[in-house]
Amino acid sequence: MPSLRNAIEEPSTTRFFCIGVNHKTTPIALREALFLSAEVLRVALPSVKAQFAFEELFLLSTCNRLELYGVQGQQRRQEPTEIFSAYQAFQTHKAASILESAWSPHAYLLQGEAAVGHLLRVVASLDSLVVGETQITAQCKEAVALAAQVGTLGPLCQRVTQEAFHTHKQVRTQTKIGAHTVSISHAAVHLAQRIFTDIATHPILLLGAGEMIRVAAQYLVQFRPTSLRVLNRSLERAQHLVETIGWGTAFPWEELQVHLLHADIVLTSTASPEPILDVAGMKKILNQRKGRPLFIVDIAVPRDVDPACSKLSNLYLFDLDDLHRVVESGAEKRLEATQQAEAMIQFRTQQFMREWEDAALQPALGTYHRYVQHRVQREAERTLRRSVFRSLDQAQLRALQQMLHAIAAKLTADMAGLLLQTENTEQKRHLHAALLEISAEPTPEPPPHLLVAGKPDLTDLGPLPEPSSIV
Repeated sequence: MPSLRNAIEEPSTTRFFCIGVNHKTTPIALREALFLSAEVLRVALPSVKAQFAFEELFLLSTCNRLELYGVQGQQRRQEPTEIFSAYQAFQTHKAASILESAWSPHAYLLQGEAAVGHLLRVVASLDSLVVGETQITAQCKEAVALAAQVGTLGPLCQRVTQEAFHTHKQVRTQTKIGAHTVSISHAAVHLAQRIFTDIATHPILLLGAGEMIRVAAQYLVQFRPTSLRVLNRSLERAQHLVETIGWGTAFPWEELQVHLLHADIVLTSTASPEPILDVAGMKKILNQRKGRPLFIVDIAVPRDVDPACSKLSNLYLFDLDDLHRVVESGAEKRLEATQQAEAMIQFRTQQFMREWEDAALQPALGTYHRYVQHRVQREAERTLRRSVFRSLDQAQLRALQQMLHAIAAKLTADMAGLLLQTENTEQKRHLHAALLEISAEPTPEPPPHLLVAGKPDLTDLGPLPEPSSIV
């Protein structure tokens, strides 16, 4: 019989973890150095999962965070140092790697309930640069879908992300978290308004045609700018964006230098791995502008503009970290809604942990159910073979059989109720372990005839109901 210590099977929720950095812990220069593209992740996720023997993995890589979520092994739980090494291993799959010593002082490692709660907060946009924005939800869905495609997503990650998306909907519909929210793109436009009182009269240049630029463009249209130009490496995508917003003009990427001369306001968010605007090129542009100031908001990660450009005269460069001060202006209005959302997240996290752990008990209850059934059958065989019972007729024997089955079902139901109603997690784990140890006695197949010849045996009534239908 196994020992009580070995019988304790650690719930998978306690092995769920998150390691990462975000905009609160890490400057943008380090975040962009750590950034991982979808192409890299397609190769890296299966490789890291196999190398470190994790059960499940998915990775969320955005402009504001790089977070690895996963489930540690049941047989050998990975030490924190191994999880840090796994996080570092992703960097080896790209051309420009970064040392662990550079990011580890900024990183956080969360496990169990803390990791589940963090994911729920992230998806509900309570951990975003702009609280209440919705882009992070879509980004998380993309991260989960990619992990599913490459085969690193498992049942716990699937279930906890589904819970996160469900909680996000609940937060959006039951609080006013989005009532006073601006996205990063909105914040970029607001920053431009602080510099140029009437931005409609200043030429605006948008670089890129992705989601960030699309949101900014839709917001800009309400100001009815006299000049709105969109450049993208794919002219077709730039034209599609212009058609979507019903405003502006699309131009080929090769004309970038010309349009930088014309613009006063530039919003850029491309997928370029390297800066598209460097110091040497911007010096030439600024000289040709003859002292006209140029305002640039870089909302890309990795950044589109070399940070050294901020030292150039007549160029005013802002990035994601600069936008943090802009979005803080609406934080007070969102305070009440944020507090309500935080309370919902805490409740849903605790409820999820209980539900998942209760579901994990079902196999043990099934084992116990079979154990009780076997014991009832075995004791009935011994007892009903005694001569005192040979005078029972068919009706009496069936009534006795029904009573024995009812007792067995009640024993299983009582144990299930005790386990499922216990709120103390540690106590529940020990009850779970004890249940497994009690049920560990081998349960061979019952003999073909448990009772005397010609009498119906216990199996005529069929198996006991499963624990899930009893409780």
